[in-house]
Amino acid sequence: MGIAERKEREKKEMKEKILLSARRLFIRDGFENVTIRKIADDIEYSPTTIYLYFRDKDEIFFQLYKDAFDEFYRYQLKTANIADPVTRLRTLGEYYFSFAIENPEYYDLMFISVIPMKPLECGFETEHPGKKTFEYLLNTVKECQKSGLFKEYSPEAAALFVWSTVHGLVSLNLKKRMMQFPPEKTESVMREVLEIIIHR
Repeated sequence: MGIAERKEREKKEMKEKILLSARRLFIRDGFENVTIRKIADDIEYSPTTIYLYFRDKDEIFFQLYKDAFDEFYRYQLKTANIADPVTRLRTLGEYYFSFAIENPEYYDLMFISVIPMKPLECGFETEHPGKKTFEYLLNTVKECQKSGLFKEYSPEAAALFVWSTVHGLVSLNLKKRMMQFPPEKTESVMREVLEIIIHR
């Protein structure tokens, strides 16, 4: 490996180290209570080192935010070759559960944490990172409507209904608000709610 390649690899590893620390601290302490110095202390580097990679903590947050939606989109794309739209919608719901359970910190940053309102300064002036994920759901709902599902509603309202229902379930589960269900039954109950959505 040449010097340039090694430096590029080391740069990538340092960025990942900073992002991993920041993600954990943002969730644990809240965005407003995390400083560049706190992140630097956590990874045992100076604050100056952090500034070599990110302009400020807003930029760190929005990089995490973008990474989270990119990973979520990869989960959605696993359903791309499911021809039947209703089956695809059901599977999207199941992958939504899986993503949240396997990536709880990302999920918190995406949908639960209060985010800093400076998107224009972080390069998102043209498109929100989550736009493509909602459009994927929306397009699936539109296909479902052709087969009769949700046909009495606008596709946007139907997609929002599906998303908000599944999000509510996931959030309750992540925040330990479904303790009335034994752990072994939680997943089956959540899947049953998906069936209620589809067969309502």
